[in-house]
Amino acid sequence: MKHRWQLRLAYTLLLACAPLAVCCRLTGTLGALPDVGADASADVATVDGHDDLAAGDSTVDGSRCFGAPFSPPVELAEVSSANNDEWSPFITADGLQLVFTSWRDGGSGQADIWHASRSAVGAPFDPPTPVEGINTSGREGSACLTSGGSRLYFSSNRPGGAGDVDLWVAERAGGSGPFVSVQNLGAINSAAWEEGCAIGDGGLSLYFTSYRPGGVGRCDIYRATRASTADAFAAPELVPVVNSADEERIPVLSADGRELFFSSDRAGGKGGHDIWMASRDDPTAAFSEPVPVAVLNSDNDELTGSLAADGSALYYIYNADLEGGGSQRANIWVAYRDCP
Repeated sequence: MKHRWQLRLAYTLLLACAPLAVCCRLTGTLGALPDVGADASADVATVDGHDDLAAGDSTVDGSRCFGAPFSPPVELAEVSSANNDEWSPFITADGLQLVFTSWRDGGSGQADIWHASRSAVGAPFDPPTPVEGINTSGREGSACLTSGGSRLYFSSNRPGGAGDVDLWVAERAGGSGPFVSVQNLGAINSAAWEEGCAIGDGGLSLYFTSYRPGGVGRCDIYRATRASTADAFAAPELVPVVNSADEERIPVLSADGRELFFSSDRAGGKGGHDIWMASRDDPTAAFSEPVPVAVLNSDNDELTGSLAADGSALYYIYNADLEGGGSQRANIWVAYRDCP
């Protein structure tokens, strides 16, 4: 079983050299992310308001997979490396690009951002390559991209933040090309560590995790809201019901807002950090008491990543040996659902 300090240390080491993976929709391109140290008390202005949706928060109907069981996970062997760790898989809205962090050889630093593409959903991914022009010694990660590719939310410890690791947003026009601005998300952040992002309510809410004091446990899931996509997010509030006295990390929200997946080391799992799920019939209601998704978990660590737009697949880090010294690496796996 993994301890909190070991898991957080592993993530800290990853962030030390892992810049942000900039990923976009089928018609977009991967773009360089400039280093911007300026603080900003408000979010950047909307490029096109209809675009500020999460990868799953699109026109795809995710309701058909609500509550559907998962099959046992399978490793994405074509993107995993045998002797190195991968982290933070993010699948784009069209399902054709996977962006992740890896310690493998061939990058620019200790850990770098790589991406892999495929011709169709269900087809194998092509061999991954480093994302050109964005791998630096900065600490960026835990990214989520809006469905049109114009905004990217992520965590970073760059200058100009509120403290340890903050949430930031990068923006570009038209969903392709380089991101032209990077700004701190202001009131969302604290002097502690913020990470993870899940966009809901058409871009009006942001779910994330924080180690700030005043929560239920060591690390908790928070939700921040705003009146429009042109406004800044207000100060966040704890998400009711889902938090425990232990750690909750990296929230993943379904497209219809009725399922919330996250990692937790609370009692009741198989060991270490496991995948848990809370659900609700009405996306405006409180979530149910979380339950472990047993088929996804092992006695090591499982960490959430991202959900396919239609809810039919969960990409995550499976059976990781984050203490080191073991044969099992932190690789990317996917579990599919038997949706009606």
